Amino acid sequence: MPRSLCDITVPPRLTEKLLVAGKELHVRLEDKTLNKSFQHCWVSVDGEEVLSVSREWHSGRDIPQVVALQSELDVGSLRGEDDFQYGERGAVKRVVCRHPRQEDWSLFVITQVRGSQEPTVSEIKRFTATYAKAVEKSKQCDR
Repeated sequence: MPRSLCDITVPPRLTEKLLVAGKELHVRLEDKTLNKSFQHCWVSVDGEEVLSVSREWHSGRDIPQVVALQSELDVGSLRGEDDFQYGERGAVKRVVCRHPRQEDWSLFVITQVRGSQEPTVSEIKRFTATYAKAVEKSKQCDR
């Protein structure tokens, strides 16, 4: 089990709760922009993508608007507060950055369960909260 997912340290015990059993684990970082505004971390087990964790900067968007952009998440199935919503297939959390890119920009962490695994909502919530806390301390947050 990896100790980090795409340069973000997260305890393996939290990650393993969101994965399916298998023989081969592969982690891949996809950076959709040159300025690291949309970084997607894909986790595959035995060749099947089972988890994605994204770090995305958005201007003027709130959690429901960010959720609406995600293929595995349904706004109506999530619960939580304004800055952290979670459900059976994933979560979205706003990251508190000391020096955001611009005043109206926010960094979000998005967890999406894509495989046949069925982690509990509390496992998804705990993983996402821990991952977001680590992102707060990363270079991506301190721009």
